[in-house]
Amino acid sequence: MDELWSSQFIGVIGIEAYFPLTDGPEPPFGYSAEDVMGGWSSGVGYDYFYDYSKSEPEEVKYNNSRYAWKNIEKWWSETHINPGGSKTKWQPKMEKIWFTEYGFPSMNGCTNEPNVIKAA
Repeated sequence: MDELWSSQFIGVIGIEAYFPLTDGPEPPFGYSAEDVMGGWSSGVGYDYFYDYSKSEPEEVKYNNSRYAWKNIEKWWSETHINPGGSKTKWQPKMEKIWFTEYGFPSMNGCTNEPNVIKAA
């Protein structure tokens, strides 16, 4: 995508941010506002991911934070490297970032899987 994002014809990168903001069982009295706000800069997609190749999903810490897909600031402010080691055309902070959409469905557990809309 760096080829597209670094194009002279692109002036902004839009992100639809349906990120999981909480993880694990919901506390008896629900998540606090601090729990949900903290999920923007921690947790799944930021500190770790789940390996679903086993019978039970396993939490795996990122060995390189550049793969943390929820860490937008790191992605935006650093040079991007291809798997082979060459740099892409992306230059740090070269485009504005707009969160074009973010949200969650109005239902129990929505902060765990905000992009999953379940039929009633």
